[in-house]
Amino acid sequence: MRLIDIMSGFLRPLCFSIVLVLAVFPLHEAAGETSFANEGPGLMGDITLPGSIQTALENNLDLRLSKNSVESGQIGVSSAKSVFLPDLSANASLSEKWSGKYDAASDHTDRVSSDSFDTSLKSSLLLFNGMANVNGLKKARSDLGASELEYARLQDSVIYETASAFLQVSAGGEMIQVARDRLETKAKELERVEAFYKSGKRPVSDFLQQKADIAQAEQDLLDAERDFDAGKLSLLQLMGIQSKGELTLADPGRDRLMEKFQTGLKEPELGEALASRADYLAQKKRLESGELGLKTAKAGRWPTVNLSATAGSNYSSAVENLDFDRQYGEVNPYLSVGVNASVPIFDKKSTRNEVAQARTSLSNQDIALRSLELEISNQLRLAWLDYQKSLKARKTAEARLEYASQALEAARARYDVGLITYIELSQARSDELEAAYNKIKSDYDVLLAGLNVLNQSGEIVDALEWME
Repeated sequence: MRLIDIMSGFLRPLCFSIVLVLAVFPLHEAAGETSFANEGPGLMGDITLPGSIQTALENNLDLRLSKNSVESGQIGVSSAKSVFLPDLSANASLSEKWSGKYDAASDHTDRVSSDSFDTSLKSSLLLFNGMANVNGLKKARSDLGASELEYARLQDSVIYETASAFLQVSAGGEMIQVARDRLETKAKELERVEAFYKSGKRPVSDFLQQKADIAQAEQDLLDAERDFDAGKLSLLQLMGIQSKGELTLADPGRDRLMEKFQTGLKEPELGEALASRADYLAQKKRLESGELGLKTAKAGRWPTVNLSATAGSNYSSAVENLDFDRQYGEVNPYLSVGVNASVPIFDKKSTRNEVAQARTSLSNQDIALRSLELEISNQLRLAWLDYQKSLKARKTAEARLEYASQALEAARARYDVGLITYIELSQARSDELEAAYNKIKSDYDVLLAGLNVLNQSGEIVDALEWME
């Protein structure tokens, strides 16, 4: 029987068997894919505070990177689980051999050829490797848990940063309105000062100074608008979008938020914060992973035991008087089962170095955990102090604006009757404008400081309900 006969008579059922085996025992699992849009959507029109946060959570690029880390951890767990499964491989070979055949009677050597065909199925199963597979799976799960917690903490940070940016832009919008009002007021006052100058009641210097003050007010308005536009771009970057058209921000409800913070915010406790902070819990998972990594490294000192099995058959045309069916189906089929053990004797200090490296890594994780706990403690205390300070500063700003407004009204009346100079009136205007700016800033400082308290205590998600 020639090689072509073997191929036509056997390869078809063999290929069918191999496909059936692969279907029953898949060798690989396709990991799920998560697709993201290449670019964040453009935004046009009004946007609310909750809407900006939701958009940021959907499109923020840092969150996408962190999500990929979570998916990588899931793949790592799947890979660690696969160590417990047996492997299975199918092998087949076809060959044709040319050699010489010596005939002693005729003292002649003939050139002959022979065909051979061999198939086999091989499988092996890990029985013991010093618990490296068990600890490896636990480590992969700890790493996945850490990645998930780090993703959750990054979500908290995105919520905090987006809300803070939105409030800062809103504050900038209010300051623009104050600057516009002041510009309109000064433009109207110019007419009165000009009338005084033309009637001889005031010198030309007052008229010129008023025009200079209007120019300064216009510059102040331009600066406020520039800061406002820069703040909007920072907000859009956090949201992961590009602005298309005119973007306006809806009223965040400053007074309502202020009431929510003053009634719902309490001084945080360190223990509660540590139990809530996802980054601290993630670091604890990293420490746990380091401990399991050390155990995995120590497993290199133990023997490795594997169970293996091989089944197959073969055919050779060099065997006379036995056709393919008898050789392959009756005479040559074989099955072997065995246990293999490998005992490490000298591995060039590989295990020793891996254990030392794992201990160093574990120590680093422990130090990082202690450092993070200290950092959270200090951040928590400072955030609460800043919040208390902002409340006091707001009361001071309210009182200052009230007094400055009254002083400006009095200065205008005194200037009209010639009791004070233009310089004194201008100073009163500057004080009132600064007080108005400080009042707006102090209101939003309270909100920003309150958000920081929630962020540092790991409860920033609670603020979402207050913003709705």
